[in-house]
Amino acid sequence: MRRSVVTGLLLLLLCAGCVLTPVSPARGDPGWYLAVPWGMATDAPVGQWNLVDTRTQLGDCQAELKEMRDGWRRAVRESPGDALARTAFNEWAVAQCVATDDPRLER
Repeated sequence: MRRSVVTGLLLLLLCAGCVLTPVSPARGDPGWYLAVPWGMATDAPVGQWNLVDTRTQLGDCQAELKEMRDGWRRAVRESPGDALARTAFNEWAVAQCVATDDPRLER
């Protein structure tokens, strides 16, 4: 029971940022996407990754990325046999903050 509750809560947290909001970047800052390779090989090109959130400052994006990585790390530690948590942990381990004007995002 505890494993499913932890996994469910982490999925809710993860999906809370799934809808992109417009970026109003600070002067000189392009804005940042939190990009995650959900459901694909972690070595897939960044342009194919899912853009799960937007931030106006790099520091905010990096803080959210750290929070998500730490959450999935805890989930794996608490439920080592949970395949969903392990997969999510591996995907978040390679997630990146990508500038909104990064040429790799051109599709």
